This record gives sequence, structure tokens and C-alpha cells, in this order.
Amino acid sequence: MQPEILNSLMPLLTRDFGFAKPVGGWLRKGKCPDCGHKSCFTKEEDPWVIKCERENNCGADFSVRKLYPEIFDTWSNRFPKTKENPNAAADQYLLVQRGLKIDDIKTWYSQEVYHDSKRNQVSATVRFLMPNGGYWERLIDQPSKFSAKAAFSFGCKYQGDWWKPKDQTQETLANASEIWICEGIFNALALRQKGLVAVSVMSSNNYPVNALSALRKTIAELELKTMPKLVFAFDVGQAGENAAKKYVDFARKEGWHTATAAMPMPEGARSEKDWNDLLIAGELEPADFEKYYWNGDILLATSANAKAFLIYKRKNWQGFHFVFDRKTYWAKIDMAKVSKAIEEKMSENAAIKASLDITEIASCAFDFLYFQRNLATDESHYYLRIKVPNRKNAIKAAFTAAQISKGAEFKTRLLSTAAGAQFTGTTQQLERIISLGAQGLNTVQTLDFTGYSRAHETWVLGNLAIHRGQILKLNSDDYFDIGKHQLKLTGDPESWLLRHEYDSDVFFTKWLEPFWTCFRAKGIVVLAFWVMSLFAEQIRREHKSLGFLETTGIPGTGKSTILMFLWKLTGRSWREEYEGFDPAKSTSAALARNFNRVANLPVVLLEADRSGEASFSKRFDWNELKSLYNGGTFRPRALKNGGNETSEPPFRGAIIIAQNHPIITDDTAIPERILPITFDKNGWSHETKAAADKIEAWPQEELSGNLIHILRREKTWWEQFKAQAPIWEDRFLTPDAFIKNQRIRKNHGQLHAGVEALREIFKLSADQIAAAHDLVDQMAKNRAETLAGDHPVVAKFWDQFDYLESNEAYDPDLGGGKVPINSHRKDKDFIAIHFPHFEARCRDAKITPDPVDILKKHLKDSKSRKFVRADTVNSRNGQSLHCWIFKNPRSDETRGDLL
Repeated sequence: MQPEILNSLMPLLTRDFGFAKPVGGWLRKGKCPDCGHKSCFTKEEDPWVIKCERENNCGADFSVRKLYPEIFDTWSNRFPKTKENPNAAADQYLLVQRGLKIDDIKTWYSQEVYHDSKRNQVSATVRFLMPNGGYWERLIDQPSKFSAKAAFSFGCKYQGDWWKPKDQTQETLANASEIWICEGIFNALALRQKGLVAVSVMSSNNYPVNALSALRKTIAELELKTMPKLVFAFDVGQAGENAAKKYVDFARKEGWHTATAAMPMPEGARSEKDWNDLLIAGELEPADFEKYYWNGDILLATSANAKAFLIYKRKNWQGFHFVFDRKTYWAKIDMAKVSKAIEEKMSENAAIKASLDITEIASCAFDFLYFQRNLATDESHYYLRIKVPNRKNAIKAAFTAAQISKGAEFKTRLLSTAAGAQFTGTTQQLERIISLGAQGLNTVQTLDFTGYSRAHETWVLGNLAIHRGQILKLNSDDYFDIGKHQLKLTGDPESWLLRHEYDSDVFFTKWLEPFWTCFRAKGIVVLAFWVMSLFAEQIRREHKSLGFLETTGIPGTGKSTILMFLWKLTGRSWREEYEGFDPAKSTSAALARNFNRVANLPVVLLEADRSGEASFSKRFDWNELKSLYNGGTFRPRALKNGGNETSEPPFRGAIIIAQNHPIITDDTAIPERILPITFDKNGWSHETKAAADKIEAWPQEELSGNLIHILRREKTWWEQFKAQAPIWEDRFLTPDAFIKNQRIRKNHGQLHAGVEALREIFKLSADQIAAAHDLVDQMAKNRAETLAGDHPVVAKFWDQFDYLESNEAYDPDLGGGKVPINSHRKDKDFIAIHFPHFEARCRDAKITPDPVDILKKHLKDSKSRKFVRADTVNSRNGQSLHCWIFKNPRSDETRGDLL
């Protein structure tokens, strides 16, 4: 391994595997990601593959190229071309990435540049000339950024021909005992490096009819008595397997009677290794090829009996299952019968074939892909691939342990999964299939939430995942491979929350101009908190808390418009317009699921304050959100396992509240956790209306990629946020912005930092950022004043009291024994409220007071008019009334007896 690559790789291996100090050129006692034992080892100077030494119990191996692709995918930067070596990057790519010896092939390729005009991106390439003109090239600089990893020159025609190494002339091919025909050029070079004659047809869709015709002509001209054996050696997978069978048949009909196949892996294998991968793994040694030939023979078997015979001859099993033509069979052999046939002068092979008893046990083929487990709930499944005859696409489904432990239950599950798929075998046969098929399966961890997995430092978003800034796509088995771990979301893809159209080179932000026109500073502040919600786990890990954003305002002020638009940016509204959910209309189970189903994403609560629409028992208690502020659990639930265990998942998201009126609670615990922003119609015009219409109509396809671009900028955003948050929090302690409440300072300091960190993502002007900061300052001051003042119930009561008292002078019915609203004789010093009279006066004035029990609960904490006591007073009209007595703020000094 090149010293530069080794130096970059070793810190990562030490961090992730924890190898002991090297001994004798080997790194040992590394922690295996699969089995957890300190049993991994690799070569100190060439750590290409890391293996677990527990061969019988684990035997896992890990390619460092797949574990750490960031080290290997930008070759031209690390190995710039020079005048002396214009192929520097190409050389290193072939030598290091492909494991090829390049001394004798340096003139066969060149290093060139590929330009993607659509994306305006370039990559260095390794280019090979094609036999009929034109070229094929492999991109070597971050190929994942492009739509394809390789490209042909425009108009390049290779159909019917093959590419062959320059040292393999027509005469070389004609005199060869075998010609290996594979798909890619690198595969052909790998086989050639092991002494084979190999060519590349570039694709499994290309039968080399022209090349074979020319070869037949050369053989005739040389008057050779034998023809080479054609070995069709395509990649693992349905396309390669089908092509190999078809082309062997073609070749035999054309006179290549010894045409056969060889496969790098058995038919239907889970591994995706090709011949080049096997070269790197050290599995192209002479002893290995017997296995690859046998794989080809199995693939070409023309009947179930022929396939069973081949399996028995190699494995020597006396009872086994196998698949033929997408059906599953059971084969058993009676050795006594074989012995008797041999005694009767029958050949051993003929005796075996005659003694094989083959029975169909399933009208489909099925194989185990992996074992999936949810660590949070301790639920696990086996994930199977099911192939039914006459159906092109395979069906994938999860089976519980119970469903694969008995033949009858397995049959039921199969029938409910794939039409016509039926198991007719015995439980014992099923157990044998499981013992072979489920051995050594990868364990895929399933997530029952969408978003960020803190344990894996990965966002799992649906059709895409992001791990340390790298974009990952679902593999063919429906999970994300992030090196040491495999992850997937639970449920069917149609049920996933998010879906994205992402172009790595196009960060679409044309919406920013109408967004600003429509929402101004309030839009920037809401956008800042929305982006903060995408890093909620990181913020709570550092700051231990994250405030709740509350957007209030009368209908028609834009609350719904901005929230639905931001969901489009996040990729959620692909099925229908989504804004949030109403907790007052949700069951307890639905509430818990809504809070637990996302991580590093917002949870939007709508109109939960409509107390008149639900009975008291159905109203949502805002105090339940207290624990979520610090990432606590929302409503733990019992596990269905017969024990005392409970599931208490942490809250991983952020809270946004959208309703017409501010939250009212019994104490300040929730209000002081809230970042309040009020929407109104000030400044609205035809221009803002047009901008709002444009925002609402913007297609999701153009917007959803924003989320991916934001998350890939995690490092720069986080560094800015982390640096700015304490600065802005301390700013609230200055004399001109003094705020005593620590939570208000911290919450709004975080929001200021979120506004500032937007500079790392979007191109916002200094004026726009300044306007947002001014708004956050005002939000903090308003929140401090609200908490310093009376509870909303108390404030409403005194507003009603003042209204009634101010209108008494104009009330013609006040005389005649009618009691004034303030019953105290010393009305300049004290206020005495007799609640029955207060309610009666409210009815006369056609205003609605809060219930007396609610008033009594809050009025003792009145700040504007201090509560004195509840007592009987001699009222102004001479009656003795039981009143609540308060100090009148208009009094300079309370004097005399209260009674």
C-alpha cells in the first residue's frame, strides 16, 4: 500500500477497530463489528482486507475501500500528473484500487479528463481504446457525483466485438486452450494477471459474434485441429447468469462445442464480488478455480436431476435442497441402493443418478438475504427474497422467527407474500434449509424513526442516507451499507416519510427571493429554527436542551404557507400537502408515535388550544412537552414480552407549535421554553401575495434536494453555531438587553446562533441577517415581559374588571341598590371582588369570563394587583359579602382597617 494512503488510513483503523500494537507485521486484536470480539487482524503494511479470525463463529471480512471510500476516490488530487508521468493518477488507481500490476500494461491506457456539461463537473479517467475506434473510460475522481461511473466515447460501437489485451493477438487466442469472456476490462486484466487468456465484452448484453467469427477464421487459416474452450465468466446477478446460459447455448450451436461458464460466486449468491474483487482478496489462486468452474456447471444444469447430481458429487450430502427454474426441490439418496447398483456392474455416476429421489417442496425459490433487528424494541426478522416462476421481479419480505420455524406457518406467510408461492415440504426440511441459508447472515439494524441515528452518525432519510457527508443509496437488498454497519428503515418504502430528488452539483435556492418578499425577517427566523431542528441531536448533546418555536397569528397570515413550504424543502410533502398534526385530536398511541418517528426533524403541532372542541379529558396538556426540551421520553410504553420492561425512546426531534393564540398553561415551565413569533398582516400587498402564491405552487421535485445539501454542510454549520451560541446568550446580560431568565437567554441565544449559521448554507444579505437578529431580540424581550407579567388568565380577568369598572359611571341602573364591581368601601386602596356579582356584570355586558374555579387558581399569583386575602367585607351598599381582596395599584399607601 502506498505510504500516503497508509498514513491516512491508519488513524481510522485505530479509531474504529482499536488494534493492538503491531507484532510481526500484523495488526491484531481489533474489535470485530459483526461479532464484537477482539478477533480482527490485517497486514500492517497492506491492510486492504480486515478479517475476523473466528472462522467458524463469524469469519467476517471488511474491505477498507468500502469502509473508507473517501480515501480512495479522489486520485488526481493526491497524484497530480507531471510532465514525466502524465498518467500518475491512473497508474495509482490501477495499482492501488484495482490491485493490478501495471509495468507491462502502461501503454494500454492513458489518463484523460471527463467533463459533464450538465453538472459542470470534471473527473480524471483511465481510458482504454476500443477495437473499432472510440474509447471506454472509468471515472476515478469521486465517481458517485456523476450519473455513471464509466462512459464510452460518442458513437463508439462495440456490439459483437470484444476488447482484448494488446499482448493477446489473434494467434494467441486461436492457440489458447481456454478463452475467458468476462464483462469488464478490469476483470479481464485480473484474470490475465493470473495467467489466463481473457477478453472483455464490456456488457453482459453483448454476444461477441463478430469476434468469434474472426477467431474461427484465424483457427482455419492456422489449420488448428482443436478450438479453444469458451468460458463465459460474467458477474454475479440475474443479468449475468441469464446471459451466460444464453450465450453458452449460442456458442454451442455455432460449433463451439466445449463452451461453458464460470461464475465468481454461486448462482444467486448474496456477494457481489467480481473477478477483480477476487484478485484483490487473494482468491484467484489455482485451487480456487475448481470452485468457479463448478459454479458455472451448476448454472448450466439442464434439469433438476442433473443439478442434484452435481451438488451431490461435490458436497456428498445425502439429503439436501436446491433450486431449479425458480422452484425448490429436495433430493435424497439411498446409499444402499447405490451400492447394490454398483454390484450389478453399473457405473458409480449412473448408480448415483438412478438412486437420487427428487421432490418439489416449494413452487418458488427463496433465499435468506439478511437478519434485521431493532435494538430499541428487540424485534427481529429474517429478510427473504422470493422468486416465482414466470414473474420477472423478485419479492422481498420480512419473516418472524415463528414464521420460519414451522412448515405450516412458513407456508401461510409465503402465500400471503407472493401469489402462488407455496411450501409443501416438512418442518425438518425447512430446518435444514435454514441451517444452511441463514448461516453467516449480515445483521441489518432497523430504525423505527426517520432521520439521524446518533449511534451511527448517519441520517437515514428514506431513499437516501448521509454518513459523514457522503451520500449513500439503497443497495439491491434494500438497506444502506455504511461500512461496519448496515441500516434500513422499517416499513414499506411507500410508508416512508421522506423522498428526495437530489443533484449533488445543483443547490437550488431560487426560492429565497420570493421567500424573503413574502415573510421577511420572520421567514428567516423560522428557516433558521427549521435548520436547527435538522441538528437537534447535536445541539442537545452539546447544550442539553433545545427550545420550542411557537408561531401564532390569526388565520391568513402565512403560518401554514411557510410550514408546508419548509416541509417541501425537507422532502416530506411528496404524497400530499403536509403541515403538522393536532395533538388534541390524536390518541395517546398516535401522539407517542408522532413524537418518536423522527430524529433531527421537526414535529409540528397544530391548533392544540381549541378547548371548546373537545371534552376536558381530550385536551392536550402542554406540560407533557417539558421533558422533550431536554430530549426526554414522551409517554413510555410497556413492551409486549411478559416482563416488566418498558420502551422509553428519547425525543430526537424539535418542536414547532402553530396556532392562532399563544399557549396558556398553569405555570411558566412551558412558556419559558418557548421561542414566540407572531404572524400578522402588516406589510402585506399584491407583491407579497404573488410571492406567497409562487411559494405555494413550487414543485417538490425542485425543492427536496435542499435537505441533502444542508446536511452535507453539517461540519461548517455546526462549527459556526457552536461558536456563536454562547456569544449571543451572553449578549442578553448587557444593560440594554438585560434578561434575568436563564432559559430565555439560552433559547434565544441558540436561535441567534441559528440565524448566524445560515450564512454557511444560504446566500443571505447582511441586511436580511441583521433584520432576523433584531426580530430574535424582540422575541426575547417580549417573552421576558410576558413571564414577568400576569398569567394570561389573570391578565384577562383584570382587563374585564377594568372594562366593567370604567363603564359604571355611564350605567343608569347603577343606583337603586346595585353593587359596584369593586365592593370595598376603601376602593382607592383595595379591590374586593364578589365573584357572583362579577359573573352577573359580565353577563350584562355580554362578555365571557373564565370559570371561577380557574380564576381562583390563578388570581392568588396576581402581580399587577397583589392578592391580600379572601374574607367577608362590609360592601359599599351595606351588604356583607365574601370577597377576594387585592391591593389597588392606584393607592400610594394602604391605610386603615381592611374591614
